[in-house]
Amino acid sequence: MKNFEKAKKRFENYIPMKAIYTFCGLLCLASFSAVGQVKVIGALEPNDLTDKYSTHSDIYGKGGFRSVASNKERDEITPARRSVGMLVYSIQEEKFFQLKGGLANSNWVESQMGGGNDGGGNTGILTLEKGGTGAATAEEARVNLGLGTLAIQNKDAVEITKGAIDGTLIGNSTPAQGKFTTLDVNSELTVTGQVIVNGDIKASGDVTANSDIRLKKNIVTLPPVSEQLRRLHAVSYDRRDMDLHQIGFIAQNVQEFFPSLVKVDSDPKKTLSLNYQSMTVPLLKGWQEHDEEIAIQQRELKSLKSEVEELKKAVAELKELLKAKK
Repeated sequence: MKNFEKAKKRFENYIPMKAIYTFCGLLCLASFSAVGQVKVIGALEPNDLTDKYSTHSDIYGKGGFRSVASNKERDEITPARRSVGMLVYSIQEEKFFQLKGGLANSNWVESQMGGGNDGGGNTGILTLEKGGTGAATAEEARVNLGLGTLAIQNKDAVEITKGAIDGTLIGNSTPAQGKFTTLDVNSELTVTGQVIVNGDIKASGDVTANSDIRLKKNIVTLPPVSEQLRRLHAVSYDRRDMDLHQIGFIAQNVQEFFPSLVKVDSDPKKTLSLNYQSMTVPLLKGWQEHDEEIAIQQRELKSLKSEVEELKKAVAELKELLKAKK
């Protein structure tokens, strides 16, 4: 009987301990499950709250890629958060900076995004085949792209020394033939030298030439030109070099009397060209001479008319006297 009572007490003491063990086991399982469901909202902050950043990626260094308000804030990044190669964007400067060769503020170097690898192990330079310039500097890029100095021209003063447009070479002594499409110049296009156009020139505005007296010296009034103008031949003709019918003058004929209006071109045939714009000067001068002659003749005619009227009056008076004597 005594043995039965002892066994009963051992059984009663065993139940609570088993329950305790079961509870502990369930608690551990719950803890492991909770570990897989933990979520962190917001930035992870170290114990030192004076040194906290919301981004971190080992590929960009301990500091990761971040943006700062200014270069001053960039320079205040603590050494513990710096690593060679880390990248920072300055909002105020609107530029990227990268730590190269050290962790001091003097090691911040302006960087360009999107350079990548050129396929030959050189970082920061993208080849032409991959859409880059294949160059590390702007000058090298212009050379690789065949731009010369065109890429740095001001729109108000464009100077083209080499290159080609639609197959036409620019700036060569023997330019190739090609076709231009549309040349849109917002301000002014300055051409130094001779412009040769095979075809018509149309302008929606005026075509002018400098004529300011401040640009001229040795100014002399033209001598009479009426006699020379009388010997010029105004003709109509068909062009030999193109299918075109025109009216005008013959350059050789004009050259005989007004040589300054005719230019000898540099082609092998020494072709003559006529400055029709300046041709208006002797024509106007001739008109002025004829106008002066007409004015003189009008004054003489007026004087003759006056004399005729006086003679008519005298004849009338004589007739009256003869009639009175009868």
